Amino acid sequence: MSKTKKILLTLLGVFSIILVGVVILLFSFTQSMKADPDEEKKTRDQAERYVEETFDEGTEIYDVLYDNMGNRAILNTQLK
Repeated sequence: MSKTKKILLTLLGVFSIILVGVVILLFSFTQSMKADPDEEKKTRDQAERYVEETFDEGTEIYDVLYDNMGNRAILNTQLK
């Protein structure tokens, strides 16, 4: 086997190992980013409980929108 062929096969092997590693990391990342329905429900319940305990009945609730420059605009105001 020629020297050039050995170098090319070695490079191909290294690149294929790197590619397999990247694919495994991407798969692992996407699996870990999936939402857990039980944790999501628990977090929503805690947030609702916090809002009920912290804010009075007459508290105004604002829906605020921030643009990409950091400026905010109040979209909706309602009494709870």
